[in-house]
Amino acid sequence: MSSKPSGRKLTVVLSLGLLSTVAFVVPSDSASVEAKAPAVHRSASERLDRGEVLVGLKNIGEKKYVTGRIVIGHPIDKVWPVMVNPYEFENNISPGMQNLEVLTDTAGSSVMKVTIKNNFPIPLPPISYTVKSNYSHKEDGSFIEFKRMNGSFKDFHGFWQAKSVNGGSKTEVLYSMYLDTGFYVPQWIVRKGVSGELPKTLNSLRDRVDEICALTSKPLTRSISAALPTRLSSSSQLYASKHL
Repeated sequence: MSSKPSGRKLTVVLSLGLLSTVAFVVPSDSASVEAKAPAVHRSASERLDRGEVLVGLKNIGEKKYVTGRIVIGHPIDKVWPVMVNPYEFENNISPGMQNLEVLTDTAGSSVMKVTIKNNFPIPLPPISYTVKSNYSHKEDGSFIEFKRMNGSFKDFHGFWQAKSVNGGSKTEVLYSMYLDTGFYVPQWIVRKGVSGELPKTLNSLRDRVDEICALTSKPLTRSISAALPTRLSSSSQLYASKHL
């Protein structure tokens, strides 16, 4: 019998590994989204306000992107420094991340090399890749746009968006990603693997912001230039000035 992993198992494993860089999410050890009452009669905004993570698909050109949305009950100035900090993901949000190396770091962009732990029960080569992220701040929110440069996977790219909601007291985070593993595996299997793990990462991000704001844990002092308070969008300055 061949010892090679099946296409489905390999794709799910690689999908788990991909979600490990902060642009870039990685699955965490946190519990899945709690069971909710059927939400067929609730609007998306109502479901977000109840704490749900909304996962879906979005067509952009000929590609289907996996998307995830969550509302975090804190202003954007509290969310952005955690969301943009790869060291927070390495140490507190994504335990699957084995090694992180920041190759370049400026206020507007960064290049990072990420290696994922191989703790799976099937033999796999190391999952390692380099990703470039661009940081921008617009009227509709603050963005991290990311794209694979080299390493594992044929292609992955997408973005994070953080925007103020509820008068600035909360932040809605949107994550969108396209992944091509480079293997002969149907895209629907790839999307299923990513969609299944995305809520865990978004919940872990929210939990990390919650514990920092509750003063039960301190934020990491090590970060990147894009996390500096002055990098927040102009629409967030009013709220940031009250807290930073």
